Amino acid sequence: MPDPVAAAHLAGPYYVSKALADAMTNTIYGIQYFEPFQIVSWQKVYGHLYDKASDVFNPPYDSFIEALLPAVNYPADLAKLPAVSTVPAKARDAVFSPSYLADFDSNPNNATIMAAKKQDLLGWDPKAPTTLCSGSGDPTVKFSINAQALYDDFRSRGGVNVTLVDVDAKIKQMYGSVLSADQESFYVNYHGTYEAQLCTAEARKLFDQWK
Repeated sequence: MPDPVAAAHLAGPYYVSKALADAMTNTIYGIQYFEPFQIVSWQKVYGHLYDKASDVFNPPYDSFIEALLPAVNYPADLAKLPAVSTVPAKARDAVFSPSYLADFDSNPNNATIMAAKKQDLLGWDPKAPTTLCSGSGDPTVKFSINAQALYDDFRSRGGVNVTLVDVDAKIKQMYGSVLSADQESFYVNYHGTYEAQLCTAEARKLFDQWK
């Protein structure tokens, strides 16, 4: 397979362990979907994150969440979890057991944290021109922990072929009326709708230079 000519990474989670810890503490939009998906997936791969689902998840979610994720019948499957419009902290507390959250917060050897560290994507150097695109207002995949952290990691080793693009100003210019009228709708749609289309356009700009 030939080496890539150019690469664009769009609002992805790169510093997974730090992002997960922040998501649990400060809560992100969609925490009731993304974090259980990660934890259940790692349990299936590594097999030692927990002994039984109720060690991590509250009822009734503990009875079906291992079979629910990854969701096949979208969005009906995810409708079994708290709605995306639920206040993130309330969604977290509804899904996760208090004892699990306490251990996650206080135990540096928490099995979930150890599994998350295996997913971190820092410490490598891109050979091809690379664009990292995200929005600094993203309430789901936070800019500073992910795109900025990866960019800084590349640059710390002298990487000069990397560009960091923040589309937050464009999002607020285009969807400022939504933010003013319905803040909840704005943040629910930020990552998957507003940011996605603008970062896809940034990727197209990069690839058009190399086609």
